[in-house]
Order: sequence, then structure tokens, then C-alpha cells
Amino acid sequence: MMKRNRIFIIVCAFVLSMAMLFSACGQSSTDWMTDAVNDYEAEVTGQGGEAAPAGSEETPEGAEDALSAFAELYSDPDATYVIDYDAMFKSRNPEEVVMTVNGKEVSWNEYFYWIRYYAEYIQYYMDMYKYYGMDIRWTDPADEEGTMTLADSVTTDAKNHMVSICTIENYAEEVGFTLPEEIEKQMEADIRADIAEYCGEGATEEDFDALLRETDYLSLDIYKRYSRINYLYQNLFNVLYGENGEKVSDEDALKYLEDNSYMRANHILFMTIDPATGEALDDDTVAEKLALAEKTAAELRKIKDTKKLLKRFSELKTKYDEDTGKAAYPDGYVFPSGQMVAEFEDGWKSLADYEISDPVLTTYGYHVMIRLPHDPDATVEYSDEGTALNARMKYANSAYSDLLQERMDNADIVLSDSIIGFSIADFLVEAPEETAEDAGE
Repeated sequence: MMKRNRIFIIVCAFVLSMAMLFSACGQSSTDWMTDAVNDYEAEVTGQGGEAAPAGSEETPEGAEDALSAFAELYSDPDATYVIDYDAMFKSRNPEEVVMTVNGKEVSWNEYFYWIRYYAEYIQYYMDMYKYYGMDIRWTDPADEEGTMTLADSVTTDAKNHMVSICTIENYAEEVGFTLPEEIEKQMEADIRADIAEYCGEGATEEDFDALLRETDYLSLDIYKRYSRINYLYQNLFNVLYGENGEKVSDEDALKYLEDNSYMRANHILFMTIDPATGEALDDDTVAEKLALAEKTAAELRKIKDTKKLLKRFSELKTKYDEDTGKAAYPDGYVFPSGQMVAEFEDGWKSLADYEISDPVLTTYGYHVMIRLPHDPDATVEYSDEGTALNARMKYANSAYSDLLQERMDNADIVLSDSIIGFSIADFLVEAPEETAEDAGE
């Protein structure tokens, strides 16, 4: 596992860097499984939620062939099955071209890698379901509409992933983009560092290639290709929009906010609950909070000069605001409809720009609000890595996703005869006894 970490990191870094693209494309064919597991866990722990069905009594449309292939395997309801990846990989020549995307070739080695990736992803959730007493099988529907089986979804997602990879390469060629020399040197340095770390000092590319094939059925050439695509993806974004969206115009950023019904407001919160316990404060304390909120609103309303109003609002916010999110959003919130509690959103809608509200009561307490006009540089949200994202970056992410998705939708995809009808059903085998026991833990 230690050897595989870096190998998996670079491929997963590519997957993660493309999250913006796939988020714009909607859910993958198996994302519903994540939601269903979470809902079921909530139900059995008494925290609400509805369990998703383990399967369907009816045969999903288009799944007859898959059901037939699996019928014999699943004749024993107590058996545990695993995918024989080694047999699957050896079923074809690794260099065989199994598909093309606008002329860009995809080898069986690459296609297999993503089949394995998505199959292991689904297997993880199968194990999660089994933990909660739910029997999920490869013949079960992969989506809520029942349009394909879980087995079908593996090859579909693998194909779509290769389409996305080829789309990035094709787009770079289309616009004549090549990576800067310093990036090329960085990639070479990364490879040398990986060889030294995982194969030892003095090891060669041939040694690293052998390790990759042994641990992940992955050639060094493919490893290099994915590293390059990762850099292409990010650097193309930077050229088009700027690393932090700084090339996006005010007009485009503001239009993004308007088109997506974003609102912007700052507030001073006088909490009427204990933030540690969520318990309501006593009546006398609540009355004091309301009186202070009314006094604050009255003072702010008297200020007619916008600059002075904003300055004084900031001072009073520093003094009184009890919002736990004020450190991350000191200048207020930019939010879409439905994100805030209804009372807060309704309060915003009742105001004109720079108007001060009466104290607005929500489950958190009393809010003295000021409605603010949109600012393309105001923080909208934070990324998973903690990076502040403003409207320019939000627009850039959306526009880049749309640009690539349009090319994916219109791509000329040709599958080879040998890959049409491919199914993981042909490579499911009954697990050895110890593996079956482990799977049931």
C-alpha cells in the first residue's frame, strides 16, 4: 500500500482537479449510492432520513443481458463474489486501441485502469450496504431511474472519464496551447523524485515502469500522460481565466451572481441561544438582546452617508456580532436562494441596497441586516482546501466546465468491436473463504 500511495495520489489529483467539470455534468451514475448509504445510516441511528432500496423487484430497462450474464453466478445467495482484475487485464493486449475520441486513441491499459477504479468505488459502497444488512449486487440499478445496472455503470463511467481526458488534450491542441518549459522541467523532476522514493536511488525509469505495472496495471507512459493532463487542465484554466479568476470581467462575474439568484448582506447577530448547547436563553436575556438590536438598528438608520454607514456598521459588528462565521465572512455573506433560513432571506428581499432592517428574528437570534450590492471580489464560499472563492472564480469554474462539457457532448467517440458489449460479469469469481469472511466484517 505504501508504494501505491504516490501513484494513486497523482491520478486522484487529476480526478479531484476535474471535480468542477463533473459537478457541472450532474451526478455520476453511482453518486446516488453515497446518498442512500448516508440516509440509511441516519435512519438506523434514529436521526431521520429514508433508506434507499437495496435493489428493484423489476428488471431495469436495458439490463436483460447483464442479468443473464449474472444469473448463474448469483444462484448461491450466500456466496461472495470478487472481480478477477488480473484475468480482466490479460483478456486483451494492453496496447490495443479500444476507443478513440475525436481521433485521440485510448488503449486497453488506460480503459482498464478506470474500469478498475470505478469498480473498486462501487465495491466500497457495496461493503457499506452490507454492513447495514443490505445486499447489493452488480445486477442492481445504478441510478434511481433504473436505466443501467451497477455493472453497466462501471464501463460507462470509465468511458466517460477517458472522454474527459481526451477532451482536455484535444482542446489544448485546438487552441495551440503547450505547457511552459518550467512546467515540463517540474514534471521531469517529479518523475525522478518518484523513482528515487519508490524504487531507490539509482533506479531507472524501467524499474519504475515495472513497479507501476505490478501495483496498478499502469505503464509509465500512462502515468506521465495523466501527470501532463493534470498540468494541462490547470494551466489552460489559468490562461483563460487567471489562477484566481482575475481575468474574469466585472460584467461576467456580476452576471453570474444575478443569473444564479445570489444575494449579498451583512448582519449583526444578537444570539438568543447558547451556541454551545443550542438551548434558548432566559426571557430577560432575550429581551435585553432585542433592546440592543433595536438600538443598534436605530443608530445605523440615522446615518445617511454610505461610507460612514458602512464604517459604523463594521464597528458595531466588531463590538456586538455573535455570529460564529464572522471570522470567515467579516464583510457579510453572498448566498443563493435557499441557503439561509427563510426569515433571513425574506428580510434581505424587503430591503433596498444599503438599507438597515428592523431586528429579524430567526432560530439563532436577532439580526440587524444591511443589504449590499454585489461585488465581484466578495467571498462567496470556500473550497475544500480553504481557499476563498469570489464571483470571478465561481464564474470561471462554471464557464470552464461548460466549455469542456460542450466538447465532450459533441465528441466523436468510436468504440472498437472488441470492447462493445464488454461486461465485468465475465470476470466475477466466487471469493476465497478468507476473502468472503473479510468482506462480511
